[in-house]
Amino acid sequence: MEPHIIALIVGGTLVLGAVISFISMKVNQNSRENWLATHSDFAKIELASENGIFIQKDFHAQVISGEAAFFAEGTKYIIYAAPGNVTLEVSYTYIRPGVLYKKVSRTWGPTKVEIQVESGKEYKLSFDKDKEQFKLTSK
Repeated sequence: MEPHIIALIVGGTLVLGAVISFISMKVNQNSRENWLATHSDFAKIELASENGIFIQKDFHAQVISGEAAFFAEGTKYIIYAAPGNVTLEVSYTYIRPGVLYKKVSRTWGPTKVEIQVESGKEYKLSFDKDKEQFKLTSK
């Protein structure tokens, strides 16, 4: 293959990826605005995930019951929930570099977590590795 054809393919792939990313962000933003327009009294729950250079802490959640929805805000995932009880199925994975293996990971869950949220409050859902339990704290 000639170099200019390879450059066109690579350039086209990058442009297509940028367009798809932009459309995805707009759809997420519109969905969040529509949900918030119909739910004026909501609680905001941030999922505590971190991605460092060597260590990753992945937090996954799924709504089992209650009126709630997931949305991305920047690099974080946020659950907007109507006041009251919300049941989530959550799991936490801790990944670190290994000695004999490239990566060592440990996963806790999935576990059902029932939480009570109040209108207008912000919360953070995290995992305590020492106690090996999920916890909800008010921000």
